[in-house]
Amino acid sequence: MRTGKILTVLFLFCLGLPFLVWGEPKVSPMDQVKSEIDQSLAILKNPKLKPHERSEEILRIVDKSVEWHEVAKRVLGIRWRRVNSEQREKFTELFKEFVKANYADKFEKYSGEKIEYGKQEIDEPYSRVFLKIYTKTQTKPVSMECRLIDKEGKWMVYDILIEGVSMVNNYRVQINNILVNSSFDKMLETLRKKVEKLKKTA
Repeated sequence: MRTGKILTVLFLFCLGLPFLVWGEPKVSPMDQVKSEIDQSLAILKNPKLKPHERSEEILRIVDKSVEWHEVAKRVLGIRWRRVNSEQREKFTELFKEFVKANYADKFEKYSGEKIEYGKQEIDEPYSRVFLKIYTKTQTKPVSMECRLIDKEGKWMVYDILIEGVSMVNNYRVQINNILVNSSFDKMLETLRKKVEKLKKTA
């Protein structure tokens, strides 16, 4: 299985949830996921767009659809309470740029994977949407769970689980590995350098 390719496709489908207009009735988590998958596929299949334009369009949607503070808080875990507000903001912004830069050049790897919608579970202010992804390289589908939080009437992503493995937990391990031998501020500098390197190679 080409794991990197599968993760990229799943990440694309779940992070791009639509940005709702204030005052409209809240769309269900499942309807949001379905709607945005169609929009994402339309972008990927648009022959008029160049690869970097497709990436920019999708990342613009992603940026508005993820609750970055919630993700950053969960990635830092207990350390979130140990740092000041300025450090939290710096980490949140750098982490967002790291995630976006990490996926900026990978959207073109989508190659017709099929999606089967499962169920949604809502326990305000949280919800979960369950999907299965059928690829051309595997006989069994890949299970995915998209976790969302209600922020002022908008369902926003804060974690994705692929075959039960949390992407937030994966990022937490990476950050903790840096913090083992570094201060928080040094970790921020390391993360900044990673972002710069990713942008140069994109």
